[in-house]
Amino acid sequence: MAKVFPPNPFTVKFQGRVFLGAGAAWFTQSASSIEFNAVAKALAVTLIGDETARVPHKDGDPEVRARYAIYVDGKLFQDGIMDAPEKNVILFNSQGVREAKVKIVKLSEARYSNFGLKGIITDAAAFVTPETQRDLKLEFIGDSITCGYGIDAKADGTEFSTATEDATKTYAYHTAEELNADLSVFAYSGYGVLSGSSDDGSLVSEKTIPPYYETVAYCENSKVTQGKQWNFQFFHPGVVVINLGTNDSYYTQNFVDRKEDFSAAYATFIKQVREKNPNAYIICTLGMMEDGESLCESVEKAVNNYITATKDHRVSYFHMEPITEKEGFALFQHPTEKTNLRCAQALTAYIKKVVLKIKD
Repeated sequence: MAKVFPPNPFTVKFQGRVFLGAGAAWFTQSASSIEFNAVAKALAVTLIGDETARVPHKDGDPEVRARYAIYVDGKLFQDGIMDAPEKNVILFNSQGVREAKVKIVKLSEARYSNFGLKGIITDAAAFVTPETQRDLKLEFIGDSITCGYGIDAKADGTEFSTATEDATKTYAYHTAEELNADLSVFAYSGYGVLSGSSDDGSLVSEKTIPPYYETVAYCENSKVTQGKQWNFQFFHPGVVVINLGTNDSYYTQNFVDRKEDFSAAYATFIKQVREKNPNAYIICTLGMMEDGESLCESVEKAVNNYITATKDHRVSYFHMEPITEKEGFALFQHPTEKTNLRCAQALTAYIKKVVLKIKD
């Protein structure tokens, strides 16, 4: 007889903005994940999709369904798209008892779709326990760079697809791995602090992070997360990294008054982040993409103005060196994993020195 373990804090470890509801543990943000250990002869998981998985995909339509990965004992077992309302994925079925570490992680971003873990299915004698929590926890707040937008696509591609997003190849994920830290991401492609990306230089205030930061997630194509507020008691980051401004630059351009407005909005957002994360060290960074370079000084100014106004010195600015021609480009001039790795190494060194006070 099979046994079904529901996903909860007694059976799995949650990372990122995973929430329980509608009969499942839902993966929302990029890199949100569940980890557990199993001692069993047989092991399978049941995944469920949101509205995007229930609508037939037509040839020619952009792919917006959730992309996920399943790892067993640290090795990739399945890289998939949630293309059905429900999936049973058999991880193993052996003659003898086996110990296994399982990680399920969302590779695509929250803006387009979600998926859930409905249950962990084992043989009757098996048991499941959550993976151990790590001492250090990191939160990254960002845009397409932090989502891994188009990182698996060719630079000359013409269409975005969630199938080409992979949050495990980003600087955020690599930094967390380098520091042996748990990770939470809150990131949206095209979003900013004052304005989202714009083709004509207009203000796109509806595509900004601050109004959504206190929610679990906003999704354009699903009501699964609608109205769900995030409980900041679930995850206490020691470090919060804000990487925003690249999309704002389409609006601010070289207008002095717009840059001033951006700095003011950014300083206000730092206050919001501090309110929700009173014990975290906040790092504000920008510069990986060339578009964001024009606002690096404005971000640094916002940090300095915030420190002056609040006397909160656990905030600093860190510049990301932009993509080089040698590193190449992913879709729409976005960074490749090579650039993300370089930036992760630089950020890791900065966190070790400035936050953790680790000497080389």
